Amino acid sequence: MKLIARRYDRTLGHGTHGTICCPHSIVGWFLEGSRNVQANNRFVQRENDYTAHSCPHCGFGMAIQGSNTVRTNRRRTVRNSDAVTEFCGSGRVIVTDGNVRVGD
Repeated sequence: MKLIARRYDRTLGHGTHGTICCPHSIVGWFLEGSRNVQANNRFVQRENDYTAHSCPHCGFGMAIQGSNTVRTNRRRTVRNSDAVTEFCGSGRVIVTDGNVRVGD
């Protein structure tokens, strides 16, 4: 069982655009989420929900992994350590709700 991700929960990744400041770390946070499913008053994250992040070149990412068995609005529910694409690299969910868990 893994902790679920909610709106504003964090991601951490690594990106490169081939510029002088790259490669670099990327810190992100979820922007979207289900409008009708919440955990502790924040929207639950689903596969393909967007993130914003600290890369000065692109600034957005997307959840690309989620639970195989738990769905939110017919989309996989995103959990701690699930993968995100930073569009310039890759990352993982690192900060999630402390008391709501879902299965694989």
